[in-house]
Amino acid sequence: MASYEIIKRMINFFFTQKTLRVLTWRARILVMMMAVLILWLSRPLFIRAVTEFIVDTNPPAKAEHLVVENWGQEVNAYAVAMEVGRRYGTEELASVVFEDEWNDPRGKIFFKLASWTAGIDTTKLIFIPVPQKDPKTLNIAQTVMDTAFSKGWMTVTLLTPELHSSRSRKAYERAAKKYGITVNVVGHVYNNISRDNWSQTSIGLSSAFSECLKKLYYEIFVF
Repeated sequence: MASYEIIKRMINFFFTQKTLRVLTWRARILVMMMAVLILWLSRPLFIRAVTEFIVDTNPPAKAEHLVVENWGQEVNAYAVAMEVGRRYGTEELASVVFEDEWNDPRGKIFFKLASWTAGIDTTKLIFIPVPQKDPKTLNIAQTVMDTAFSKGWMTVTLLTPELHSSRSRKAYERAAKKYGITVNVVGHVYNNISRDNWSQTSIGLSSAFSECLKKLYYEIFVF
C-alpha cells in the first residue's frame, strides 16, 4: 500500500486530471447544419472568386489581327470568329491548328471546309500549325508570336474559350514580350460553358477546377 500511495502521489505531482466535455449528438447535428448553411451562403463568393481567377475580362477596342483557337475543326468556332471580327474590325484572321492534324491531308480539308461553311474566305484565312507538346499553352503561344512577328503584326487578339482566357493571356504576353507585340484576348462560350454558367453543370465544374489547377501551376512555376 505504501508503494501504491507513493506512485499515486508522484502521478498527481506531474499530472492533473481535467474533465473533458464533448458535444452531444444534437449539438453535433446543429454544428453540421450551420457549417452547411455557411458554405451555401458563401457559394456566390466562391464562384465569383474562381471566375475572376480564370476568366480575362479586358476586351480590346479593336482586333486588327485575330487568332482563333479551333482544336476540333468546328464550324461554330469559325462562326464566332466571324462575329468577333465584324465587331472589332478585324483585318486579318488566323486559325491555330495542331501540326499533326494539319499535316494530315484529310485534316487540312476538314479545317478549310469548316471555315468555308462559317462564311470565311479561305483564300485569306491564315493557318498557324502548332506543336502538340507540353506545356501546350506556352508552346502554342510561342509559335503564334513567332508567326505574328514574321508578318509584322504589332498587335494580336486571341479568341479562346472564356475559362481558358486568363491563362492564355499571360502565356501569350510572355511569348510576345521579346517582340514588343501587344496581346488582347476575347473569350467565347465553348461547349455551352461560359463564365455565367460553369458552376451549374458537372462538366463546367470539372473544366473550371482543371483550369484553376493549371493556372496555379503556371503562376507558381512559370510566370
